[in-house]
Amino acid sequence: MARGGLGRAGDAVTQLDLTRCAERAWKLADEDLNLAYGFARTLMRQIDAELPAQDRQAEASLQAAQRAWITFRDAGCTSE
Repeated sequence: MARGGLGRAGDAVTQLDLTRCAERAWKLADEDLNLAYGFARTLMRQIDAELPAQDRQAEASLQAAQRAWITFRDAGCTSE
C-alpha cells in the first residue's frame, strides 16, 4: 500500500477506481508541491532579511518564476 492508504493503480477494478486513485495521487502531489514552495519562500525571506533593502529580491524573484512556470504549464496543457 502506498502513502496515505493509496492502493496501487494495478489494484483498481473499474474506471472509477482508477479515477479515484489518480485524484488521490494528484492531491498528494499538489500538497507536496505546496509544501516545497512554502519552504522555498521561507528560505527566500531569510535571504532577503540578510540583504540591504535595495537588494531584497529573492522572494519576489521566486514568485515571478512561479507565475511564469504556471503560464508555461498551462500553455503546455492547452497544446496537448
